[in-house]
Parts: sequence; structure tokens; C-alpha cells
Amino acid sequence: MTNKTKKNETAEQALECARIARNRAQKSISDILNIARLSVNNPAEREQLSASVKRLDSFFSRFQAEQDVIINSLVVVGRSDEYESIDSPVVDTVEAVVDEIREIVDRTSEVTATIQPVPTRQSFSALPKIELPSFDGSITNWCAFRDSFKSLVHEDSNVDNIHKFQLLSQSLTGSALSVIKSIPLSAANYNVAWAALTDRFENKRLLATAHLDKLFAFKPIASKLVLTAASNPIHKNKSLSSSSSKLNKPKSCTLCNRGEHFLYHCPEFKTYSVSQRREYVKENKLCFSCMSSTHIEDTPNTKRGVLSAIARLFDSIGALGPLLLWAKSFMQQLWQTQLNWDTPLPPHLRIAWRQFLSELPSLSNLTITRHIDIREYQDVQLLGFADASQRGYAANVYLRVVHPTGKVSVSLVTCKTKVAPLKGSERDESLTIPRLELCAALLLAQLLHRLHTKIASVIPISHVRAWTDSSVVLSWLTADQKMFKIFVTNRVAKIHTLLPNCKWSHVRTTENPADPSSRGLLPSDLVACTLHWKGPTFLQFSEDQWPGPQLETLNLDGLPEVKNPSTCVMVVCETPSFDTFLLRFSSWSRLQHTLAYALRFVDRVIVKRPTNTDALTPDELQRAMRLAVRVTQRTYFPELLKQLAKPNHLVTPSTMAQLAPFMDHAGLIRVGGRLQRSMLSDDAKQPYLLPKESHVTSLLITAFHRRLLHAGPKLIIAMLRQEFWIVSCREAVRRVIFKCVTCTRHKALHPTPRMGILPEARVHSVRAFSSVGTDYGGPYLIKECKRRNTKTTKVYIALFVCMATKAIHLEIVSDLTADAFLAALDRFVARRGVPAHVYSDCGTNYVGAARQLKQIFRDKDVQTQVSAHIVCDWHFNSPATPHFGGLWEAGIKSVKFHLKRVIGTQVLTYEELETLCVRIEGILNSRPLTPASTDPHDHTALTPGHFLIGQPIMEVPEVNLIEVPMNRLTRWQLLRQMHQSFWKRWSREYLNTLQGRQKWTTIQDNLKVGDLVIVDAPNQPPSVWRMGRITAVHPGPDQIVRVITIITQDGEMKRPVVKVVKLPTDK
Repeated sequence: MTNKTKKNETAEQALECARIARNRAQKSISDILNIARLSVNNPAEREQLSASVKRLDSFFSRFQAEQDVIINSLVVVGRSDEYESIDSPVVDTVEAVVDEIREIVDRTSEVTATIQPVPTRQSFSALPKIELPSFDGSITNWCAFRDSFKSLVHEDSNVDNIHKFQLLSQSLTGSALSVIKSIPLSAANYNVAWAALTDRFENKRLLATAHLDKLFAFKPIASKLVLTAASNPIHKNKSLSSSSSKLNKPKSCTLCNRGEHFLYHCPEFKTYSVSQRREYVKENKLCFSCMSSTHIEDTPNTKRGVLSAIARLFDSIGALGPLLLWAKSFMQQLWQTQLNWDTPLPPHLRIAWRQFLSELPSLSNLTITRHIDIREYQDVQLLGFADASQRGYAANVYLRVVHPTGKVSVSLVTCKTKVAPLKGSERDESLTIPRLELCAALLLAQLLHRLHTKIASVIPISHVRAWTDSSVVLSWLTADQKMFKIFVTNRVAKIHTLLPNCKWSHVRTTENPADPSSRGLLPSDLVACTLHWKGPTFLQFSEDQWPGPQLETLNLDGLPEVKNPSTCVMVVCETPSFDTFLLRFSSWSRLQHTLAYALRFVDRVIVKRPTNTDALTPDELQRAMRLAVRVTQRTYFPELLKQLAKPNHLVTPSTMAQLAPFMDHAGLIRVGGRLQRSMLSDDAKQPYLLPKESHVTSLLITAFHRRLLHAGPKLIIAMLRQEFWIVSCREAVRRVIFKCVTCTRHKALHPTPRMGILPEARVHSVRAFSSVGTDYGGPYLIKECKRRNTKTTKVYIALFVCMATKAIHLEIVSDLTADAFLAALDRFVARRGVPAHVYSDCGTNYVGAARQLKQIFRDKDVQTQVSAHIVCDWHFNSPATPHFGGLWEAGIKSVKFHLKRVIGTQVLTYEELETLCVRIEGILNSRPLTPASTDPHDHTALTPGHFLIGQPIMEVPEVNLIEVPMNRLTRWQLLRQMHQSFWKRWSREYLNTLQGRQKWTTIQDNLKVGDLVIVDAPNQPPSVWRMGRITAVHPGPDQIVRVITIITQDGEMKRPVVKVVKLPTDK
């Protein structure tokens, strides 16, 4: 460890200890301040304050002593800038605390000041014998003058103010005297003069700055005796005065300690043999190359050592730009690793750093010619190159001199590099490579501008040229700068300002000398880099062989940093009218009362008319009503007002002429009419005229509607016309009633969507019972046997109806469970075949059966036994939508029709009920699908039985043909043709009858998501129906919404639109 490092560590420890001790002294002074504040209102604390104030001077002296140690330590470690940010605020705080303590002590006369008071003088005649201090305006002398003058004169109660003012004037000179020179000499002005001096020179920040300037103005201390000055007061001043030697004085030889020469020039060292010299260098840890103890290779492998070594690299002309960029970039990597100052470097960084240090001696072989021969020249040109990389950006400037002999010499003038800002910070995260290239171009422009100004004053420069390998930057420089973002615009504008006549060209990266400078080079690479020292080879040739001015300019669409087109929107704000103010109210009563109070305020403040402060009177409410009517009429009837203002007016249009309007004494339009001789009131004879679309009109109708307990339009119109005549009153009243939520809730008008199109299962000619609908009927009572008083049980009838032919199949089931239905379904499949599609409502038995069927068909054993084409798809209707299954609902109705007429009140056995159901099934399957056949030769109507057995099931038995010979029977093909003719008749006769819609023919607006509805609840009045909001709609194939999802306070539910009532809204 070197002496310098030990010295820094000692100073760091002293700095830390001094700050701890200073904080303790500051806390003690703060405790005294708390005691002083308590003593202001509590005289009992003043005795404790007197004892504490006696220790104030010792605490403050200790604080100042530790502060001096802190300042000296900061100077030694080279961190003087910390004083302003860390220590200066502490000093200001403590001084303010001490001043406040002294002010409190002065106010409480019982406390004795720590400074000894001046003995009381008996007469004014003794004053001239005392030598008063003088003050010339120097801020460093203000504290001493203030304390002395206050003790001798200012705080002496035996001296009057006129004499104090005189003595103060005699003590001041220079700029201090000019502060109070203009104040008249009088007893009353003494305090004014003293306050002016205090305000001018009692500036603690200026005082601290002045002392710091004095401290930093000391000459550098180089003597070792400074460290022991505090413990050796006798030689203190001597050591400080002798320590003002220069830091850069030549050091003496480490061997002889006599001459100020290097070791390798020492006569005594020259007498050593080679082995003795090597041993001496090793023992004293000297460098074998320069024999110096301060060589850069002895720096530690820490961040502090790296920074110290980089700081020793001095490059006055910028020739070592690539080397310095490598070093700065390496330092930047250290900052990213967040290492402490004295933490050893990681292995990968330590290897790179040692390689850099090992190559530094190679710079001794580098010779840089500082002199550029321009004694004889034909042409002088200033050339610059710019480039950027992820590490940084750089600019190289060369001077090209063409001599009269034709010889061309290119010399490096300067090179400037900058590291790229670290990625990730808010300020630099957007610095892309094109932006760095532009920064390099700006750096080159600044260098060329400064050098051109300096060199052109000595020799004339023919022209300035600049090169870059970025096509984007060249496009930015040639395009309109207003088209780009602010970052690019500002830098392009500055480049054009610095180099208005410069010609920018493109150069390949391999020929750009700024490319090595922007990436950084190690010392050995820098020595061998001819491109950096001599520039590109094309500079040795004539200008016609140089690269072209620019490559093809990029299209603006492909350029980065292009501003998005901005749209300028001009907003014209109009002063809101009084009619707009009326739109803020949703109640006629609130509007009327607000206007009445406003008119009362106007009468009281503006008109100065005495008003009542109690509740509003009827006259005030009538006045407010007339004001609202007047504003409405001036908004909606401006032309009518102009016509009525003329003496011989002609009212148009004719609808208004029928009402014979006129203007009353208040300027309001009234209806003339023909009822002047009636017994009605004046307002009923000549009501106020109002438009139908006015907001005030809607508020009036709403108020009457609620006042009349939601009466109908006739009563509301009759009551309104007692005072107002509304144009198209019936239409306006109906519009308001239609928006009334209460009336809508109690009317409960359900929407009826248009009847939908038929599903495919109804209109396709397929096998009977390929698609079936199913439903339940009952319950019905049956008895176990025919004996009397036999126990009865409930049974149900399961109906299966073919969707295409309306053929019906009935099964009796014992209960409503899924198992019972599955058993009925098994019986149905055994006789009618497996249906492909089953339609039903969402009853629990159907849902359970469908779930069990899906599980059965997923079973591998079942899949091996059942062929692949046996698939049963179950389709469920939405909840509470029986009208979606009208086909099977009509079948249940028909079955019940026959059962009621046959059974009556009788209780049948199972066999009797089964027999009866089978007969009803046959009767229903014998019903004609159409009234009559269109074929004149066919007198048999088409029935479902034709699709089951080829004829109506209940048809009269035909002649027995068993005894007829075989050759007289019809062929099989003829039978098949007859069967197919049934489907032909079905499509020609029956299918067309399904074309029309018997009901639900109107097209209504679909309900939308967000609409507010009430849900129909059977057996409950509409006033208690639940309110909900639509969260989803489910349109059918024709895009008509018939099912919606509603959310209520009880959760979400799916309901048909015919089971809800839409509530009116403002929209």
C-alpha cells in the first residue's frame, strides 16, 4: 500500500469520526433550544435554561472544531464538493439554532448571557476612552465587528440612540458606511440603520462561502509535518508556512537522495552490475522500463485504481482518442457491475485491464508530428469524418495540404470521442444507432467550426468537407428538418448553422478513420492503425477520385424519427345560453324553485328591493314560471315574436293562425281562441303557448303526470290546458308517458319478436322419427287392479313427435326421473329406430338423460356394439320458452283432448291406459296433414301413417289378398314408388302450408346489451318483478334476438325476450 493510499484512509477515518462528534454537539445544542422554548411560557424552566446556556459555548466550540476537521479531511481526500451538499446545510441549521437560543435568552431577562456583559458606565464621558472596532464592509470581518459593537454600545442601556448612531457612523468605512449614509442622523433612525446593516451583512450563506473561498485559496500542502501539526502547537505555524512547495517539483533520486535526477542517471546506480541493478529494482518495487515508483502498472486492480490510471493518460491534441474511448468504455462497464471503489475486479474484467496496462509501454514507440508544414502550399482543405457504434461516437479531423510540387500531405489535427450513454436510464433509452450517428455528425460539425475559425485566421482554407457512413444521417441532413422529431430537428439545425456551406458525403466503413475511434483500440492496435494517423488512402488522390457526394437518399417512409402527421382541431366555445342552463334540471319543481330564488337574489342585490327571507310565495313561483316560459318562447318561436311585434301582423304558418296568438303586457305569447266570454279562468281562456319539443314542456308534462298519479293522456291534456297550450299536445304527452318507468312496469308489454324460420329437421325429407321432439303430459292416476279401493299411483305420458311428418309415439312412464325417461326412450328406439336429433326443453329429466346418453356412447364397449352411424344429438330450448317447442306442445294438447273425453273421472289400470294411449297414437297418426289432396284422382288425404305403414293407421281393412295368385300382385318396385310418392306429396302439399306465419309477424328492434329490463315472474304483480340488465344476446339464424342473458341481484339467468319488459331510458 502506497503512502498516498494510507493518507487517504487516515483522512477517511478522521472524516467519519469528526462527523459523528459534530452530530453529538448538534444534538446537545438542539436540546438547549428545546429547554429555551419551554422557558418562554414557563418561568420555572428558566433556572434550568440558565444552567444549560452556560454549556452552550463549549458545545458550539466543539461543533466548530469538528467542522474544521471535516473541512481539512475533505480537502485531503479530494471531495471538497461534498461540503456544499452535506456539511453546509448542517452549519446553517446549527447557527440558526444558536441565534434562536440567544434571542430567547435576551427576551428572558432572568437568564445570564454566556458572554460577560460590559461593566455599567456611570456617565457618557467615559465612552471616548474606549477604542471602538471599525468595519470596512468585508463580510469576513462582520461577525467580529457585530459582537464587539453590540457588547460596547448597542446593548448599553445608559447610552441613548442618538449617541449610538453617531458612534456607529464613526466605526463604519467604505461600503459599510454607504449602507447607512443616506439615513438621517436621529435617535429614531438608529434602529433603522442597525437593521439595514444586519440585513446587508447577516447572510450566513455568504459568510460560509467567503470562509470556504479563503480555505480553498491555501497553497497545496506537501510537508509530512502537517499531519502532526495539531499535536505539535509550537512548530505548527512553521510547518504550515513551509508546506507551500509545488506538487510537481522534481523528485530526488531514490538511491543517493542527493540529486534531482532519475535513477538511471544516478552515478552510484551506474556502478552497479546488471544483477545488482535488477535486485535493487525488485526490492524497491520499481518499474523495469522507466525505473519509477509511480508507474501506471503498480495501480491496484480495483475501480479506484482503474480510474486513477485512466486519469494519468494525458492527450492534449486528441491523438489518442481511440485509446481513451476504450478506457472510458471499460470504466463504464465497471459502473454497470456496481462494484465498490476498493473491490477487486471480476476475472474477465481484470484480464482485459491487465492486457491494456501491458500494452501501454508500446506507446513509447509512437512518434506524433506536431508540426504541419504549410510554408509552401497550393491548396489547404479541412476534412472531417464521423462514426458511431454501441460503445460511443467519434469525430476525426484532418488537414490536407497540396504543395506546388503536387505532393499531398494529410495530417491528423485532432480526434474527439464520447462514450454512448448507458442503456436503461430514462434519458438515454431511446438513443438508437442512427441517433448516435447524428450525435457524431454534430460533434464533427462543432470540431470543424472551431478549427476552421482558428486555422483560417492563419492560412486560407479552400473548403471544408465531411464524411459519414450513415445513409440515414445523410438523408436527415438533405431533407426538410421540420419533418422529423425534435431530437433530430434540433441537431440537424445546429449542424447547418455551424457548417452552412459544408459538403457532406458518404464513405465506406472500412475507409472511415472515425470507425476505430468510435469502437476503441488497445495501445498496440492504435500504434499500428494507419487509417487513424494518415486518414483514408483516397485523400492522396485528386478530388474526382473521392467517394461521391452521397448514396441514394432513403425514402421518407423508411426513415426513422419521422413525425406522425398531426391534426389541428379548432374548438369554438360558445357562451352557454339560458336555455342551456334549463337543460340541467330534471324536475319542474326544482327548476321553478331555483329560478324563484335567483329572482329574489336579483331583487335584493341589484334592484335593492326589500324581499322576504321566508319560504317562497305563490307570486314568486308564478314569476319563475313566466321566466321559464319566456325563455322557451324566445328559443322556439323567434319568427312568431317578430311577427307579433309589428302593428298589423300576419301570423304564419296556418297552424299558428288558427290559435290567434297575441303578446300580453309581459311579453309572453298567449293563445287568443274564442273562449273570452266563458266562465273559465283567465289562464284557461288564454293559455301560454309552448312548443312540443322543449325541455321545459317535458318537465311540465312529467310534473302533471306525477301529480295526477300517472293518469292517462286525456286527463293530463285537460289539466295542462287550464294554463298552457302545447302544440301537438297529445304527441308530447304520449312521449312522456312512454318514458315513465312506473307506467311501463305496470303495463308490462312484452316484446314479440318475429316468428323465426323453421329448422332443417322440419323441412327435410328424411326417415320418420329421424329427428324427434319430446315432452311430458300428466300426471294421470292408475290403479293396480280392478278391485275396489285399490291403491292409486301417478303415471305420466312421454310423447315423441317426428319433426318432419308430425308422427306421434306415446309411452307411459312411472315418474319424472332420468332413469324412467331412458327406459321410455329404449322402448321408443326399439320400435321406431334411433333418432339422430332429439329436441326438448331443459327439464332436469331431459338434461340428466342426455348426460347419461353421452356417457353411454363414450363407453368403448358400447361403441363396439353400436354402429358408428347411431348418434343422438340433444338440443335443449332456452329456459322458460315453451313456445320454442310448439310442435310437441300441440301434440300434448291433442293427446289430452282425447284423454279427457274418454277417461273423464275414471281411474284406469295400467293395461287400460296403455291400450287407450296406443289407440290415441293411431288416431293422431291418421290425421290428415293437409285438408285435401290436389290430385283429382286421389281422394285420400296425406297422413303421418303413410310414412309409417304406407296408409292411415285407422283405415278400414282391405280385401284379403292371401288367396290371390302371386302373379296378380304388384311388383316390389311399384311399392317403393308408391312410398316415395308420399314424400313427393309431402313436399308438394304439406311443406308449402308451413310457409306463412300465423302470428308474430311484425319486425321489432332487437334488445341490446346494456338495456335495462324487468323479468316476468308468474304469480307476482309487475311492481315486484326483478330488475336486471342485459349482459349478452343470442340471435337466431335470421339475426333476430329471441333469447337474452340477464344479470340481476340474484345472479345471471337466461330468458326469452317475451318474458321481459324493457324499461325506458333517456336515450
